[in-house]
Amino acid sequence: MEAYLPVAIVTIIVAIMLAYIVKLYNLIVNNKNSVTRAWSTVIAQERQKSKILEPLENLTREFVGVESDILIQITSLRSSISQIDQSRPDTKSLEMIENMGTKLLKGLSVSVEAYPELKSSAAYLKLMNEIAEQQEEVGAAIRIFNRNVEIMNNSIEEFPNSLINSVLNKQPRIDSFSDSKSEANFEFKPNL
Repeated sequence: MEAYLPVAIVTIIVAIMLAYIVKLYNLIVNNKNSVTRAWSTVIAQERQKSKILEPLENLTREFVGVESDILIQITSLRSSISQIDQSRPDTKSLEMIENMGTKLLKGLSVSVEAYPELKSSAAYLKLMNEIAEQQEEVGAAIRIFNRNVEIMNNSIEEFPNSLINSVLNKQPRIDSFSDSKSEANFEFKPNL
């Protein structure tokens, strides 16, 4: 009986270690899935914004004097949104799309000043409010995405998770979304 005691202790220790490894492996998988889900939410919000751009494009066409550049920007933004790859996070494309959206909204504001009848249009005001709301929703989705990216990156870089990841999961670090144009407006730069 005493001969079996050390074997039983070793078996229990090995079982606990295996359970711990499985737990860490699953944690990394869950975090990766959270990032994927958050990225899908960002894409869904961008595509929802794209649905609002079509009526805006049609309304803008009705006002003959509006610069064709605005119509080109609307069409280009809609096209770019539809081309986002939902299967993997592409923060560079998202940054480009967000910059296009900001540029478009600024252009619309300038154009509206030149065309008071467009500014007073109830349809235009409704669309602009919807676009502003969608921009806020996209911003919220991006913040959730970045938080999930942080959790994922921590789970694959912290010890002992990094060992499990390097041997079993082999998940790469994920880039969080950042807006280089917005960052350029800040004098403060963290020394990361």
